Amino acid sequence: MSDIWESKIQAPFNEEQVQKLNEYQQNKSFHPYTCGGGYGCCKRDISYAATKDGWICPCGVYTQNWAHTVTQDTSKIKCV
Repeated sequence: MSDIWESKIQAPFNEEQVQKLNEYQQNKSFHPYTCGGGYGCCKRDISYAATKDGWICPCGVYTQNWAHTVTQDTSKIKCV
């Protein structure tokens, strides 16, 4: 069985993907995608917001164009 964290989706994200990514970000069971704060604009570990064009840091400086596919179906994540 392959590692569920290996597969990725790429921006542009569709509306359903954006919705599921933002739900993932709000789910306290998982660590959100975050800005490392290395761009001089944010404190460390500020959560990204998902948009159709990809992730964006609240300051608008840092973006990311991918997410792990498993964020679309969190029932596949097994907490140990």
